[in-house]
Amino acid sequence: MQKTAATQRAEKKELQRKEQDKTDEMKKDNPKAYIQSLYAKRTEMMNKLEEVKRKKQELTSRGSTASQRRMQTIAALSIGSDKKGVEDTFGKSDNDWEVYRGISKDALEDEEDEYQQQLVDIEELLAVSDPCNIFL
Repeated sequence: MQKTAATQRAEKKELQRKEQDKTDEMKKDNPKAYIQSLYAKRTEMMNKLEEVKRKKQELTSRGSTASQRRMQTIAALSIGSDKKGVEDTFGKSDNDWEVYRGISKDALEDEEDEYQQQLVDIEELLAVSDPCNIFL
């Protein structure tokens, strides 16, 4: 398992290095296209943040479809845990954790924090690359 994880980390680093090289080349060869790609990424992150905020808002409303689905999932999971003498195997499968992420409100907050950090990073790059906001 450790070897697989190390291999995955190395592949991820290699992919990030290639992306950084590609970005550096674009920045050098075509700065206008680079800045426009940063603005496109910024817009994408802002849209993702709005989507997460909308989902969070839906979950706070008891009558919303998302909130009702969440409660149905929780109820279905609790029915399965009432059986006596049956071993609880929740968590042994990755699919179990996907269900948990689907019903957890914290997952949306984590996702929002991640998008917010990415947005901050993009805006810092824009501040350096396009300080006058000429392409805005």
